Amino acid sequence: MASGSINVSGLEFGQINTVYPTGIHKATIVWLHDVGNTGFNSLEPLQNLRLPNIKWICPTAPRRRVTSLGGEITNAWCDIAKVSENMQDDFGTLNYVNEYITSLFSNEPQNVIKGVAGLGLGAAQALYYTSCYAFGWVPINPQIVIGINGWLPGWRCADSLRMAGFPTLFKQCGGSKHRLLHSFFFFFDYYFLNIHH
Repeated sequence: MASGSINVSGLEFGQINTVYPTGIHKATIVWLHDVGNTGFNSLEPLQNLRLPNIKWICPTAPRRRVTSLGGEITNAWCDIAKVSENMQDDFGTLNYVNEYITSLFSNEPQNVIKGVAGLGLGAAQALYYTSCYAFGWVPINPQIVIGINGWLPGWRCADSLRMAGFPTLFKQCGGSKHRLLHSFFFFFDYYFLNIHH
């Protein structure tokens, strides 16, 4: 397990915690925590998964004001003005964080599978990163994408993503009457299904 910090595009990111594979390194997944949390808090749940071939990189979001929390300063990947189907997405910060995620992969071996994953706001960022790859806006192809209780920022572009040949299988489970709230997203492909072998 290791830690460190990186400053990208003027945002001060916190500690980076890492869970190293105990077997052959087949995949690296950047895990993005929910609002108000840290990368360190993600370590134990990920270790308990006992996936020996996966390296988990667990960064910590910058401390910033979050509008939906009454302006409270906390760890958050971007601002959340209002959680609803008509929410205004903080694309400026989402794109800055995309650059940061890309930088986290910079020292990873080229032959390992790359992935992004997260919970809540972290899931939203992971799904946004993946959608940006479909448009050619980020260089890393996330072949494993896991989002728990999140949403896709800019979801109105879903039809455009489909038309662009979005390369990853998408499955939505659970959910509620709201498209964006309390949803459970899984993105996966052949590699993910075989990663534990």
